[in-house]
Amino acid sequence: MKKYLIYVMLAVVAQFVACDNTPKFTISGTIDDADSLTLYLEDITNTRSVLLDSVMLDATGKYSFTQQVPEQAGFYRLSLGEQYVYLVVDTVANIKCNGTSRHLSTDYTIAGNDDCAVVREVTLDGGKLKSIVNNALSMSGRESQQVALDSIAAYKERMTALILQEPSSPVAYYILMQRINGLPIFDTFDPHDNRIIAAVATAHEVYASEAPRTAILRDIALQGMAARRSEKQSAIEIDADKVTHVDYVDIALYDVKGKEQKLSSVATEKKVVLLDFTAYALEYSPAYNMQLMEIYEMYRNRGLEIYQVSFDSDYNRWQTVADNLPWISVNDADNVYSTLVTLYDVQSLPTCYVIVNNGEQILRPVDVDDLKQKLTQIMG
Repeated sequence: MKKYLIYVMLAVVAQFVACDNTPKFTISGTIDDADSLTLYLEDITNTRSVLLDSVMLDATGKYSFTQQVPEQAGFYRLSLGEQYVYLVVDTVANIKCNGTSRHLSTDYTIAGNDDCAVVREVTLDGGKLKSIVNNALSMSGRESQQVALDSIAAYKERMTALILQEPSSPVAYYILMQRINGLPIFDTFDPHDNRIIAAVATAHEVYASEAPRTAILRDIALQGMAARRSEKQSAIEIDADKVTHVDYVDIALYDVKGKEQKLSSVATEKKVVLLDFTAYALEYSPAYNMQLMEIYEMYRNRGLEIYQVSFDSDYNRWQTVADNLPWISVNDADNVYSTLVTLYDVQSLPTCYVIVNNGEQILRPVDVDDLKQKLTQIMG
């Protein structure tokens, strides 16, 4: 009987150990002048606060929280009264956060996770911006208003540079969600801001399609696009009366990895190739690429490939966008002065062609709906 009980206990212990092998992250540190205060750890991934754990601090101010690493990047918050520290975690990490109870939101150090360090800088920068804007709003006169507008513009410029470093990252999402007095700093109804939001949404669709934040970004981006639909920013603008026949001409340009990509090679391997001429710097580009993303996901398993030629003169901009696209993207350094403009009768951007069976048939859609219709006829 004793032997049986030992086996049962061993089995229970083994099961416990097995269950405890899930990846964990830990956040710990010291908060000064916090004796008898309660520190909370909250999950704010889905935009609402969920309490995960809490601890009453003693005179030492030491604390430690351990949680399971989320499948997708999770957003968290340390809460001490009205003081907050925001965190983003998507991997095993030992995060160290130290501060003081009175100024935890604005005076804390963090180590052990690069994303959390960036989030700290974004949060502190946003706090300074809020102070400047609120101070300007409390004063009358055009000059104070201009100070607020200039400060917001400078902040957005700095944040955009961070976003474009890795638009598919949770940090990019965190930046876009920043608000002042309940109003978003990046406004989806502003054409410039919407392009940034759409670029981040597109990158998330490729690299983080299952993350909850991706659906949120998609909805925000589409709201702005819908508001601007009357301007036809996302449409392929080709005059049907001016469409002329073009001959299939091979193209050999380089992708972001420096590899030569020949149109003829792609057309030989794939039943249908969408040859697209575009420029990522233009306003329509993020919305248009999102439409192409939808088409690509629908037909890629049926033999479709996209060969996208960028006429961007800003190589870094092209490289940043192209690196987040799932299809072939190449850059023509001659941009709009390229011989391809003449050879393929590029009257406006974007312009695309559907190449069937290695050039046996070349079709020129007049808009996105026509493109979908042609692909359905060809590929079913």
